[in-house]
Amino acid sequence: MIKKLFKNTFYYTIINLSGALISFSLNFLLVAEYGGSKKLEIYLIVFNLFLVIVTLLRGILSTVFVPKYLEIKARNDEKLSVFTNQIFGVIIMIAFSLVLLFCFFDDYLYKLIAPGSYTFIEGSDKSLYKIFSLYLFFVILYSYFSNLFIANGKVLMGSIYVLVQNVAPLIFFFFISKSISSIVYGHVIISIFVFLAYSIQVNKFSRIKIRQFFLRSDEKKQFLISSSPVFFSNLLTKLITIYEKSIATTFSLGTVVVLDFSYKLISRFVGIVSSGATISSYPVIVESILENDTEKLNRIIYFSLSTILLVSCSILSLLIVLNDDMIHFVFSIGAMSDISGRFYYPMLLYSAAFIFLNTNDLLRKVCFSYGFVKFISLMNILQVILNVLFILLLKNTLNELSIPLSLLLVLFLYHLVLVIKIKSTNSKIKIYFFGNKKVNIVLLILVQIVLSAAISRISLNSDLLTLTVRVLLIGSYFILIYGFMFKKIKGAIKNETR
Repeated sequence: MIKKLFKNTFYYTIINLSGALISFSLNFLLVAEYGGSKKLEIYLIVFNLFLVIVTLLRGILSTVFVPKYLEIKARNDEKLSVFTNQIFGVIIMIAFSLVLLFCFFDDYLYKLIAPGSYTFIEGSDKSLYKIFSLYLFFVILYSYFSNLFIANGKVLMGSIYVLVQNVAPLIFFFFISKSISSIVYGHVIISIFVFLAYSIQVNKFSRIKIRQFFLRSDEKKQFLISSSPVFFSNLLTKLITIYEKSIATTFSLGTVVVLDFSYKLISRFVGIVSSGATISSYPVIVESILENDTEKLNRIIYFSLSTILLVSCSILSLLIVLNDDMIHFVFSIGAMSDISGRFYYPMLLYSAAFIFLNTNDLLRKVCFSYGFVKFISLMNILQVILNVLFILLLKNTLNELSIPLSLLLVLFLYHLVLVIKIKSTNSKIKIYFFGNKKVNIVLLILVQIVLSAAISRISLNSDLLTLTVRVLLIGSYFILIYGFMFKKIKGAIKNETR
């Protein structure tokens, strides 16, 4: 069990980390080229809006479609082909409606999502972003195909698009022109290519039949009914991202770029490994709860939480070690040098917030496995409300820092509620302790953070030398702690194979 989880997490991480490195390189080059300009802010707002929409639909597909698909498949039901085509028809209608929305109501959308940048949008930019909506259309379609691959056990094929989809924009940026328009065209072209490639592969095990797109059936009705609460709950949590970008446009020039770059820098690396651990462990969590095997559940929670916490806290520790001066030194490149002094504290707050964001994702999976769907939906709504309230309360005093700090506070409170809910459901579940030796993950993390603070006090003759020594020292500690955890995982694998 642990071996399979470790293997799946490793492969998922490698694929997604490679894609994230390409994506981050693209973001880094854009910020270095444009700095904190309004032109880049508008692109980031539109792209993030697309990302929110796609993430929302992917969440619904993985939560509702995949289990329903597997249920019908297990019955060897002939309705499986009809069901997949019916849902594909629904996905096409949603994607087409969104394209129409962005093409004909773009003025209203930009006023809503970018009130501080709307007046800077030129006529040529509006035409460009109408073309950009084609990217949204095809990404939605191949996201559906991706879930089909995963449901059929083709995890590598289902996730490979993460690696591919950012290659073309990077190539266009380097070899055609260093402009946002080349990035947009690159996104559109690669999305069409991935859609066509996925279509050919999907047809090998699930024939696409247009005549079945709009047929009615009980399975389709159940899917739509089941999707509704998940959709509205997830929609509210995603809307806060749009709201944050909207608020950020009212602050000083470059705020959207600073917050977006800081968030993505942390999420690209921390979120990927954590998502891999959560996605890999979810089926076993469900299985453990159905079997009422608390010991097995504790092993899974321990493995997944250890992975999530160690990776998340490593980024926080690294930022503490580097401190404000070192971050300013590292990011003083090109046009980015004008805003490089504003990156540190948003990055520090986001890295702390991601510790709870990622652990909450795992704990929500445990709650879902116990059937607490309404509870999680209610908590997601409360999370949005509290996040908005905190931003409104803090924005006048903390300005741009109010956004990451509000996220941190809300996620911390959410984490406490999830822990209490799980412990009250099953008091035998050990969230931060496991085994007779009571290995306390939190204690290891606290030691790491204290050590990071001590290393951050080291100052030598040059910035480069100081940076090198600090990174080597904290890196040595990372090797020790990851070696310890790898030894624990290896021991667990050996015990299972006996």
